[in-house]
Amino acid sequence: MTLSPDLFGPSVAPAQVIRKHYATEMAVERTRLLYQGSLLPTLLMLVNGLVCAWLLWNPKQYLLDSIWLVWLLALVALRVIQVAAFDSAMPSRQAQPIWRRMFMLGSAVSGLTLATAAIALVPANSFMQQAWVFGLIGAATLSASVAYAVSLPAFLSFAVPCLVPPIVYLFWNGASQQQGWGVLGLILLASLSLVAWQVNRLIQRGLLRRFQNQALIEHLQQAQQRSEQLNQELVREVGQRRQAEQELRDAQIGLQDRVTQRSQELDAASLALNKSEARLAMALQASELGLWDWNLQTDEVHHTQLKELFGLEPEYVTAMLSHLKPRLHPEDLPLLKRALVEHLKGRSDDYQVEYRVRHGDGHWVWIEDRGRAVERTPGGRVT
Repeated sequence: MTLSPDLFGPSVAPAQVIRKHYATEMAVERTRLLYQGSLLPTLLMLVNGLVCAWLLWNPKQYLLDSIWLVWLLALVALRVIQVAAFDSAMPSRQAQPIWRRMFMLGSAVSGLTLATAAIALVPANSFMQQAWVFGLIGAATLSASVAYAVSLPAFLSFAVPCLVPPIVYLFWNGASQQQGWGVLGLILLASLSLVAWQVNRLIQRGLLRRFQNQALIEHLQQAQQRSEQLNQELVREVGQRRQAEQELRDAQIGLQDRVTQRSQELDAASLALNKSEARLAMALQASELGLWDWNLQTDEVHHTQLKELFGLEPEYVTAMLSHLKPRLHPEDLPLLKRALVEHLKGRSDDYQVEYRVRHGDGHWVWIEDRGRAVERTPGGRVT
């Protein structure tokens, strides 16, 4: 389970949040610590049990002593096998609640086994044997209180079956000496419970701090991953930008080459046009021909040979009706109008007529005039 960095940030997460998000992991860790720390109390219980069996060995009750000793050996073997099975299990199986229940069952049976020795095997009239047996049982309980303090239920599952039945039995017996042992058992149970509670608090704080550190590490790892992703994206963007810049430079170079080539082509075409215009001008001058263009909308007229043909300066002849029409011979004007109207109405393919024009020097010159309408509307009207 991972913690959201948006929820906690880089600081230490609150305890309640850690307990909520790592509840399963903390439970598994407590179970692991229980199994890991149970070997020493189990072996101490075996040693103390063997010593108790040796101290309490009596020919009159050898059968009971033998049964209890065999049961103790079998129980210790089962507890050791249980620990080995837990250690060999996969982490996913260790998280199953059955392991915790099996441990608490084993600790309860271990406590009852020691309680049975204190109740059934200790002679009521031997103070020395009582001191030895109760002391060994107390030592085993003390060892378990520290090892099982990871979980208070686990500690109580051992301490209560181990101490409460002998305490009740000693108080129930009625003898003052036995009741004294019962009072001592109560004091021992209360003291061990207090010690177990304090140890449990320390262990819980340690676990909490451990998972807080784990949450912080996970947050830092996620931040590092995000930083690496951002760096990779930045590298890709830089690469794409460099590629785009290179493509732009290539396109610019290609455009410059095309512009240069086009400029050269235009220069060549312009040079050819100038040569062609020069040849055309020479041809027109040699053949005494002129080119003209008349805009019917504005009455503007452009003529290339006004000076040569009519003896007029081009800047003084810019309109057909106001500048050239008054120079037409009156006898030729009807013929010119008729030919021009016929062509403008679309009755002829071109306009062709001969007429006389007054030269700038005052004499009349014959002109052969040809033309054609360049633009017409869809209705056939010349524009």
